[in-house]
Parts: sequence; structure tokens; C-alpha cells
Amino acid sequence: MKPDEEAWFVMRAIYRSETAMADKLIAAGMNVFLPMEQRIEQRNGVNKRIESPVLSGVVFVKATMRELKPIMELNSRLQYTYRRGSTAHDPLVVPERQMTDFIRAVETAEHPLYLTPDELDLKAGTKVRMIDGPLKGVEGTFQRVKGRRSRRLVVTIPSMLSVAVEVQPDFVEVIK
Repeated sequence: MKPDEEAWFVMRAIYRSETAMADKLIAAGMNVFLPMEQRIEQRNGVNKRIESPVLSGVVFVKATMRELKPIMELNSRLQYTYRRGSTAHDPLVVPERQMTDFIRAVETAEHPLYLTPDELDLKAGTKVRMIDGPLKGVEGTFQRVKGRRSRRLVVTIPSMLSVAVEVQPDFVEVIK
């Protein structure tokens, strides 16, 4: 990858510093996506609503390697993620279309359902494109999700994470 080529990098934030690293990247003027989920946690006998990152230690950032270099030199907690077997010059990136579809699905869903690759059998689904509504143009897989009644649009970042959102079947077009 070239130093001036902009891409969505999958960054590792070590020591549970995802939100702090995301804040630093945003302060540096970069486009950052940190998928968050709300859950109920009991502390001292009181239920509290906690917002936490969906993927522990992962921050998505749209930038160039040249832009990231000074931030990484100042923050040893931020590192590139690499595919197994790749070189140190080949960090893990998510294609622009996949990332924007994933972000739109998360942001438009009232209650996004996050799934790991093991929780989803993508072979069973049908490849679709949304033709209307807030997700118009988003591509994914239309399928039932284990434990849920309705069919959902599943948008996936391969080998990392999927999000399943409820959609109106009228707005679904099968891709051939």
C-alpha cells in the first residue's frame, strides 16, 4: 500500500483504549468509526446502562499511512492490524464500499444486531441490494438470523464482524 493512498484501516488499540484512540484520531481530523453497543451491567447492586465497543481493541480509521504515522509515533497504544501471513507493509484495510455500507446499516438501525463470523452462515443467504428507504444502495445478504423471527439484511466486513438490521422486504432486490 502506498503512503498517500487513503483507505479504511483496521487499527488495534491495545489496553482497552479504543475510545481514547478514536478521540485522538478525530482530533487529528480523521474519519473514525467505532461500533458501539449498549448493555446493562450490574455494579454495586445497581443496573447501569453501559456503552462499550463491539470489537474489543478495534478502531476503523479512514486516512493515509502518512497521516497515521505521526499519531502512531506519539501513541504506542495504536497499531496497524495485519492479515495472517502478510508483511509489515501490508496493513489490513476494508474496501470503501463495504465500509460505507456497514456504517450506513449500523447508523440507520434502531437496534443493530452484531454477529461474529461463527454466528452466521453466509452460504444460506441471498445476495441483495436495497432499492429504497434509508439503506437505498446498500448491498448485503438477506437471511434469517438464528434466534430472530424476521429476515434481516446482513452487511459484513469479512473475517471481522457482521451487522444484521431489519428491513422492509418490499425494498429488497435480488442481485444475480
